[in-house]
Amino acid sequence: MSNNPTWEDITNIREELFQTYLQYWVDNEVFSLNWWVLLTLLFAIPIIWWVLADKRRIFELLAYGLLVSALATFFDSLFMSMVLFGHKTRLIPILPPLLPYLTMIPFLYMLIYQWFTTLKSLTISTIFLALILAYVAEPILVWMDIYNLQKWTHTYSFAVYLTLGILSKLVMMFLVKEKSKVVERRDKK
Repeated sequence: MSNNPTWEDITNIREELFQTYLQYWVDNEVFSLNWWVLLTLLFAIPIIWWVLADKRRIFELLAYGLLVSALATFFDSLFMSMVLFGHKTRLIPILPPLLPYLTMIPFLYMLIYQWFTTLKSLTISTIFLALILAYVAEPILVWMDIYNLQKWTHTYSFAVYLTLGILSKLVMMFLVKEKSKVVERRDKK
């Protein structure tokens, strides 16, 4: 590769990275204890959420969860592409590892959103959730060799987890307010 890389050079490196990771995943990760832990969490957290979820607010909760998921996926993709951290163990060998951000994390945030309806109470509870995720769950994942910190700290994760919950709540407050306006205008007709 020259000092002026081409798109073809980048594509070749990406293909080599994928093939290398796929081989690593097949040889070391699939069906390992860590893989089974992730698979269990993948199913256990949504089942627990379903039992605890307020079914009357299901669309609102899912909308909030989708916002959290979109933001988490964005942040994860951004920071992983900058090689700040990595997910060593994945259920399926795709880059980026989307399963935690499409399933596990949003369900935890949806419960917080359901139980704490004001911005103040949600912020306080999100601080506690962010502390638990950043300073308890992540160190366990690092210890288990599922999650790898390169140029990242748990404090950065805390800030991201806090942002996920609060920013998603602010967006939902805006959307609920706009929906109320639409319904009010419709009912006046």
